[in-house]
Amino acid sequence: MNNTATSREKILVNVFSSHIGGGRSVALNFLKTMNFGSTPVDILVLCRPDDDFLAVCDTNGYKSIVPPKILRNKIGTLILYCAVLPVLLSLMRFRSVINFADIPIIFLGKQVFYFDWPYAIYKDQFIWGRLSKKEYIASKVKLHIFRALSVFVDIWLVQTNVVKKRLIATGVRGEIVFTPNSVSVEDNNGEDTSEFSNSLPTGPVYGLCLTAYYAHKNIEILIDTAGILKNRNFPVKFVLTLNNADPRVQKIMLQINERGLEDYFVNLGHVEKRLIPSLYKAVNFFILPTLLETFTGTYIEAAHYRCPIVTSDLDFSRDVCGEYAAYFDPLSATSVADAVERIVSDTSYRAWLIDKAFQHHLTAPSWESVSKTIVEVS
Repeated sequence: MNNTATSREKILVNVFSSHIGGGRSVALNFLKTMNFGSTPVDILVLCRPDDDFLAVCDTNGYKSIVPPKILRNKIGTLILYCAVLPVLLSLMRFRSVINFADIPIIFLGKQVFYFDWPYAIYKDQFIWGRLSKKEYIASKVKLHIFRALSVFVDIWLVQTNVVKKRLIATGVRGEIVFTPNSVSVEDNNGEDTSEFSNSLPTGPVYGLCLTAYYAHKNIEILIDTAGILKNRNFPVKFVLTLNNADPRVQKIMLQINERGLEDYFVNLGHVEKRLIPSLYKAVNFFILPTLLETFTGTYIEAAHYRCPIVTSDLDFSRDVCGEYAAYFDPLSATSVADAVERIVSDTSYRAWLIDKAFQHHLTAPSWESVSKTIVEVS
């Protein structure tokens, strides 16, 4: 690399598609900790009109570009990645792209791609079969586009060894680099739980399911689980963080009411990131009946805040949590209920899980370390 003052290379960081959930958190943490040292580079960040992303760019001296509204839907995004950006990146002579999108960009320079779309590596029918017809068709189309554009990726960033093996099995070209996720430690240490004193009063046993609604999150299994626990006279409240405006969520809440399980659920809606540590402290355990992931930061967050983990017994969760979670069959409500009952009733087991999970995740790298790895391969 030429380090003269007259030769400043250009790097695009694409966080345009990272506007919700864990992907947004990963992209923000990377931008906050990205450091090219003395290397003279100009960083251009492609993002949505999101105050947090724009603030990070302003604080760190990155140039931000926000595509017009017409390019912010699915078709527009495809046009952006396959037609608009290839021309702009070529004309402006960009050296490389660090891409946090679901699909690669057409780019003849170096593309570093942060892989986090699990449908590309899981073919199981019990997962794909849960999608609505519209979701299924859209995901299949997206999968074909992903495979076609994967030839433009030089470096794949993956968070677990399971994902690395599955990605290799798909036959992708390019180098695969292991970049484990890190916990987002907020300024709030979680000790002040007063924000939830009204919605989560002391007394009940709370199990937190911290996720937005997606078909693969398998949230519906908790309804049957609650029914079994009710029949066993074992009171637990599942704490949801779902958007009540979503018709799929409305359907879930209706099913809960129709089955007389209102006492087993409380839906907080969207919870601000700054309040997440306090939420972990306000509940008794964390539960995630998900069917597929590439990685979920909630596992290491729960471990960090000493909240015992109850989750699906599948390859991705075993890779992240090791032996330090209470596992269940995510397709069996009875199995879920058994795991919940044990984590609540067996205090010695719960204490062991909390301690071992915390110690296990102390080895997780800092975001500074993760970002350094990404920068080095870019």
